[in-house]
Amino acid sequence: MHQFLSNPSDFYNWNHAPRPLRTLECPLGNIGRTAVLSAGFTEEPHIRCFPHHTLDDLEDFEPDSLAGPGPRLRLLAELILEGRLRLPSVKAAVIAFTGLKHGCLRPEDRDLFWQAFQVPVFEQFLGFSRELLAWECEAHDGLHIAEDNAVVETAPRTGELLLTCLACDEYSLLRLGSEMTARIVKSACGCGMDTPRLMGLRRLAKPPQLAMTAYHSSETARASVALR
Repeated sequence: MHQFLSNPSDFYNWNHAPRPLRTLECPLGNIGRTAVLSAGFTEEPHIRCFPHHTLDDLEDFEPDSLAGPGPRLRLLAELILEGRLRLPSVKAAVIAFTGLKHGCLRPEDRDLFWQAFQVPVFEQFLGFSRELLAWECEAHDGLHIAEDNAVVETAPRTGELLLTCLACDEYSLLRLGSEMTARIVKSACGCGMDTPRLMGLRRLAKPPQLAMTAYHSSETARASVALR
């Protein structure tokens, strides 16, 4: 991962189509007026993007739900607990974007969000093109893998999650080391779905030194192209 982030142009698809706007996935179906603290999502009458939000903008919108990268939600939660921001309208859900850019949610993050918002928290694991790779349902029992968008494996020795992204036109990513670990379970979820889930998702204590070695072989480059 660190080698990819240091030289992303080495893996960039210069002929890719323009990055599409993504539809915000709503785990509860209808979560009311939603403020999305990020660009790149389709706006609707009840969904508005605030990529460069001010606190006054958010308060005036009076959202029922919030969605955005974990770090931005942490900042809002801290401001609320400090009394510097009021969002009493938030009564439906908080959707936290995690993934290849933002890491994963920690138990202390969930505790912080509950203290500040007191609504259910749903994690959504996104790729580099904001494509949905895995998501948390109402059962809150792991993250359902979006199998149309990603192939997820675990490295035999380290348990590191390896991601092959199928819905990212910007990069050809084959078995990308994520610097995270999780168990992949295939038992039925309490929500009724039987798709594979990521359980116990967390950061690796020490990222493996060989996280991206495969990218430096011509065989892997050809395999990446073949997957597109």
